Amino acid sequence: MEDFGVEVLVSGEVLDKWRENAMGNAKVSVSNPKIEANHFGMRYVTYGVNFSAVRPDTKYVSLGTQEGEQPEKTEDGVRRRYSDFIWLRKTLSRCFPAILFPLLPPKKTFGNLGSEFVEDRRARLEEFMSRIVSRHQFIAQCRPFLAFVRKRISDFKDEKKAVDEVLQHWSPIKHLELYKRIFKGHEAFGKRPPMADPADMVHFMKTFLLDTQAQLTVLIKSQERLAKLHKSIANQKRIMCAALNIMGDQKVSRLQGIETPKYMEMGNRISKDAEQGDRQCNLSIELAGISIQEKEDTQAMLEIVTQWQRLHRYLDNRFESKDEQDAANRMALVELERYMTVLLFHCELPYYWSTKVKSFREVYSKHIKEQHKSYLELMKTWETAF
Repeated sequence: MEDFGVEVLVSGEVLDKWRENAMGNAKVSVSNPKIEANHFGMRYVTYGVNFSAVRPDTKYVSLGTQEGEQPEKTEDGVRRRYSDFIWLRKTLSRCFPAILFPLLPPKKTFGNLGSEFVEDRRARLEEFMSRIVSRHQFIAQCRPFLAFVRKRISDFKDEKKAVDEVLQHWSPIKHLELYKRIFKGHEAFGKRPPMADPADMVHFMKTFLLDTQAQLTVLIKSQERLAKLHKSIANQKRIMCAALNIMGDQKVSRLQGIETPKYMEMGNRISKDAEQGDRQCNLSIELAGISIQEKEDTQAMLEIVTQWQRLHRYLDNRFESKDEQDAANRMALVELERYMTVLLFHCELPYYWSTKVKSFREVYSKHIKEQHKSYLELMKTWETAF
């Protein structure tokens, strides 16, 4: 096995640019899903992935290929299956432990070729890719990611095997060296006192995340029920509105010149009520959607917490070794645990928390403005009806 250096995953030039804040933001889109079939007749969906590199001149030498090869260009980018997205997320998690990668949309065995399902998955895959490249920009220039978004002359399957082989033989020393180069000079890794007992803090965090997951499950079900209830009430009010309008037409036509109840105005009032019910329904649907995303992010946080705990238990159970290589690997793992601890508490946890707060705040702010406007309209309607 060839002893690859850390630059096989992320080049030093990319890391220098990232530390200098000179990379900007990458853009990625997932579009044009197509149903294809293999030679056995099994059908599956592929998606077009288009990636706008931060630095188009970035040199990329595919593992096992010759320098100077250029990626193939197609109208809608490279074609990737859902299983390729699974490989990408799994590989990035192995390359960069303690960094939060959002979950992929869930797998579905039956009914996964329907147009509505395919479009929903496409949108969620695009959201997954966009969230990856919008945070730590060096990830958009690492080898596995570039292998995914750039179709090489060599077969993509061979490319995946080559990357997997590198990671299979990736030593703790190499992982530590990679993180030292990535986060060199990063403010989160400045001179800060070590945590008194990070294991206790991580255990508390895991308990909090598990409880959050349970509460989110209840919240999602409640919001979905509320959405159905608001929709049903709004539909019943529209039926009432139609009946009042019919009554108003009949009274006006038969009792000309006689003052009659303002059935049509009352109908308009109830119609406004129905619109308010629609808004409440939309609010419940949006809140359920946000809660689903938060539940997925909570699961992603639990994954990196489990990574940390697994490493911590391994170090606790590993005896001191007289073998120089074993001793060097253990020292590297101890230092890697420190990096993962800082990442967990000072980068990923604040990101997780700010994301959930921002999402709820944006939705509530939008709907509060809409509600205020609708209440003013309702007051005017009431004044004209009575």
